[in-house]
Amino acid sequence: MSASLSIGSTTPAGRKERRVLPDELPPERKQAHRDLHTLLYSLPLDPLGIVDVGKDGVLRSLTHDRKVVAAVPLEPRLIKAYLDLGEWNAEAEAHFRGVDGTKVPRPQWDQPDSDMLPSPLEGSPLDEAKRLLDETDMSLDEFGHYKGEQAQTDTRGLCPIVVMSDHKILRDDK
Repeated sequence: MSASLSIGSTTPAGRKERRVLPDELPPERKQAHRDLHTLLYSLPLDPLGIVDVGKDGVLRSLTHDRKVVAAVPLEPRLIKAYLDLGEWNAEAEAHFRGVDGTKVPRPQWDQPDSDMLPSPLEGSPLDEAKRLLDETDMSLDEFGHYKGEQAQTDTRGLCPIVVMSDHKILRDDK
């Protein structure tokens, strides 16, 4: 099980619903989302890759064939913030309850067991992604996210933080 980054959900009418960081969130939860957002925008990315939190609680930037570009162990509050970007998921909530990526040995950050990672992008989905990159002349270079370069860490001008759920994975969650 890994946690896929998903922002937005589909309403019964088929429209995308997006909720920006709500004012009613407690300050510590807001701070966790801000910290995660800054961290996500600081990771180097592969244009065909993904960002994923593995079963071990380590956030990894991965290439399409799932080589690790960068890895950061997440403390539980940041795992929760990551999960809360997507719709509520009972399986993810049960799995990540008690997980602390900061306890993972350093060598495992960059060389995790294969079951910690999502399946590689291959075949026709990979071909389609490459075609779209070529056709749109899309590049992540402008964000500084390409080929291992560190991105900007000032996220104020970037996408708003969207909270979709409230996973109960922390010790004090009820």
